[in-house]
Amino acid sequence: MAETDSQGALEAFRQSTSGASRAIARREEFEVEFGADGPMAAGNVLHLKSPGEGLPYAEVARVRGQADAASVRMRHHDGEIHARLAPGGDIARRIFDKLEQTRCEALGSRHMSGVAENLGAALEERFRLAGYDAAIERDDSALPDALALLAREAMTGAAPPPSAQRMVDMWRDDLQPKVGELLEHLSEDYVDQRSFAKRMRSILEILGFPDDSPEIDEDSDGDGEEGDDGSSALNEGESGEEGDGDPEQMDGVDMRDSAGDSSDDMDNLDDMDLGSQEMGDESQEMPGE
Repeated sequence: MAETDSQGALEAFRQSTSGASRAIARREEFEVEFGADGPMAAGNVLHLKSPGEGLPYAEVARVRGQADAASVRMRHHDGEIHARLAPGGDIARRIFDKLEQTRCEALGSRHMSGVAENLGAALEERFRLAGYDAAIERDDSALPDALALLAREAMTGAAPPPSAQRMVDMWRDDLQPKVGELLEHLSEDYVDQRSFAKRMRSILEILGFPDDSPEIDEDSDGDGEEGDDGSSALNEGESGEEGDGDPEQMDGVDMRDSAGDSSDDMDNLDDMDLGSQEMGDESQEMPGE
């Protein structure tokens, strides 16, 4: 009987996570599938590694954070704009990709405290696994993460996760005098992906990263948060991206050719706490909450 109850709770969690992801992404065709591997997104399907029976808290937090990160990216990211405005150079592109994901997460969490908590828990786990909590000296490879967390702080007011606090502190005194003011202005631009990208390019220029990509065309289409055609290339790893350029990077999720949406805000989701997966008839308090 206990095993049946555990399996029932796991299935309820899967269903509520799928429902929450569709609501956040605002795409009815968006599906979440659970299995032995993940996370990876292909088209409109997000594959996640299922939490174990009994729904251990850490595994539930991981799954929710990964699902929310993919959902807000699908909701707010336009792959064509990103590809057109992305800089050249490996490090510059990594920074550009991470800041874009941070923008999407800031937008997705601004009206939903549960989503903000899920994303924060996922970041805490990722940076703990990266060993940032044990850092004893500044490592240049951590620069993209440091900038992303400083940008997150500027846009949302959220301090870096505890596991990354030490790493961010090692970078803060060097970065703030150079780009601190521009980072603060990101909160003015983050609703508009194109304006945000321009600000990111300015930050990269100040930090001295060479850029061999074409200049931004001020008169080109797609000035909004997402393109009119609703396309969004969400790629990572060895997957290709729409248009030219290197694959996009989204931490923790392998994203492949997903589509975005053309709305500007969360509208009817404003009062929903999706962090608790409160999705109508599917809602259920999950163990560990």
